[in-house]
Amino acid sequence: MGSVWLIGLMTICDMPEIREKSNEYKILKNYIVWAMIALGYPKNPGVLPEQRRSGGYYVGETKSEL
Repeated sequence: MGSVWLIGLMTICDMPEIREKSNEYKILKNYIVWAMIALGYPKNPGVLPEQRRSGGYYVGETKSEL
């Protein structure tokens, strides 16, 4: 399964196109969407990329493992 964080949505959540989509998902007008995540399986099999260590934190790790 692949995933990607879509951050920075709080700066565009009141744009008409974005608000229209928010309304479709029944997100209240006074709510601010800060981020979203897209999850899915690849259409075709591929090669997993090497895990990067650029200061990120991976779920399930402790600081001693970093």
